[in-house]
Amino acid sequence: MPDFYVNDELTIEPIEFVRECSQSEIKELIVELVDEGHLPNSVLNQINVTGKSKTTILEDEFLEKMGKLSQRFHTISKEDEEILEKIFKKYL
Repeated sequence: MPDFYVNDELTIEPIEFVRECSQSEIKELIVELVDEGHLPNSVLNQINVTGKSKTTILEDEFLEKMGKLSQRFHTISKEDEEILEKIFKKYL
C-alpha cells in the first residue's frame, strides 16, 4: 500500500489514498472491502483479481446491468419486483 511519512498527526482523505495506490493495490483494496461487507461479492466478478479473464463480454455486460439494477432497488415498482422474484425462483 502507499507509504505516507509524517512526524505529526495527519489526515489523509480517501481520494488521496486511492490516487496513490497502484492497480494491484486497488484490487487488494476492493477484495478487502468485499470481505468486510462494504461492497457486494458481485464486484469481484467485475474486476480481474487474478490477471486471468473469468468472464465473457456478455457476462460482464450482464453483471454490470445487474449491479446498476441493484442500485436502483428503491425505485422498482411492486410489479417489477414480482417479475424479478419469478425470475429468481426460476433460476436460483
